[in-house]
Amino acid sequence: EIESSLDISHKEKLEELLFFNKSQRLLSNKIVTSITKYGLPIIFEKDLSIKVGLDSKIETHSLFLTSANNSEKLLLGVALVIKGKNKDAILLHVAMDNEVNPEFLLLFITKIRKYLKQFRNIDWLNIHYIDKNVKLKV
Repeated sequence: EIESSLDISHKEKLEELLFFNKSQRLLSNKIVTSITKYGLPIIFEKDLSIKVGLDSKIETHSLFLTSANNSEKLLLGVALVIKGKNKDAILLHVAMDNEVNPEFLLLFITKIRKYLKQFRNIDWLNIHYIDKNVKLKV
């Protein structure tokens, strides 16, 4: 399931995914470039729910991949999407739980594309961390 906000009870797990993810070292140069250009991801709390935004105040969409396990909601991944130029959205940050099958990243990107279809002014999703210019039709 994809959600745009989370219950505050997931804050610790979200911090772990965003700021202490073991996979960050693989993309550290891209992450630093992204933070320098767009701002540092920060967690916002409001009315017992949490979202992710940027300290630069650029408008963002925070998306969370969750799964129910024995009536408990598990946080599997987080993505931060911003509006780019023209009709593009940029997948600025994405982090997955290290215990999750890597195929879930593809599922998450598919769900993000489906989520973005609701916006008339977004036709494309650019994936930010990849060296090649990857642009997916929404």
